[in-house]
Amino acid sequence: MFPLLFEPAPVEGGGEGGKPVDLVKAVEAVLAKHGNDNAAALRALLAEGSVVLTADEAKALSAYRALGNPDDLVKAVKERDTYKGEVETTARQKLHGHAAELTQFKPAVLTKLADQDKVEIVIEDSAAKGKDGKPVKVASVKLADGKTKPLADFAAETWGEFLPSLKAEPAKPPYGGSPSPAAGTREPKPAIKPDAVRRSLVR
Repeated sequence: MFPLLFEPAPVEGGGEGGKPVDLVKAVEAVLAKHGNDNAAALRALLAEGSVVLTADEAKALSAYRALGNPDDLVKAVKERDTYKGEVETTARQKLHGHAAELTQFKPAVLTKLADQDKVEIVIEDSAAKGKDGKPVKVASVKLADGKTKPLADFAAETWGEFLPSLKAEPAKPPYGGSPSPAAGTREPKPAIKPDAVRRSLVR
């Protein structure tokens, strides 16, 4: 006889006059009916669609059930993935904005090209030192071999046709003229020449 997959216990109903059924005797009866064919008896004992679990699997199932019903778990996982995606998107946009500032590129165009070509942009220290003695930050692209290349060089080699759209244009004075004086300041008056003063007095 094969070992039982569950603890023997009396089952209500099914016996004569509604008396409890002895599970062991019930199993023995099924075995006898199937000529001691364990496989056939097992199929008869288990309901269609039933699954036999190992002790570890049963323990894991109990732990999952303690977390809530499946619908709640699915909802929680989706919310986690959504939040994670939003955080990653914000972080990537911030990184690309910093890289664009360092290279004088347009952030939106840089992000579009980087996402399109699955380019990983990083900010790293250069060998040059700033006035404060700290390394100057540079924007680079991480290559497949783990090395990095300056973003400006990578863009020139890979996105050459997009450079006109990628490069940020310098600010232009309004209406194409010279920059207007800052608020609160006055334009200097032209100097008056002495000859002009004499001519005006003679008149």
